[in-house]
Amino acid sequence: MDVTRREYNRIIDTLNQRNKTVNDLRDGVNGLQQASDIQFKRIAQIQAELDGIKGAWERVKTVT
Repeated sequence: MDVTRREYNRIIDTLNQRNKTVNDLRDGVNGLQQASDIQFKRIAQIQAELDGIKGAWERVKTVT
């Protein structure tokens, strides 16, 4: 099948645009993964702090 230069260039342009879109999506997903990792770490820190407060409260209750 013969393809004109114009058709070939259009196909290449379409493939390049598709590649750019895929890369942008990949970057977006990576950003979301990093943000969720930070949030989960912070939640774990808060939970540890709450567990410490709960333990201290239980010790105070048993003393009084």
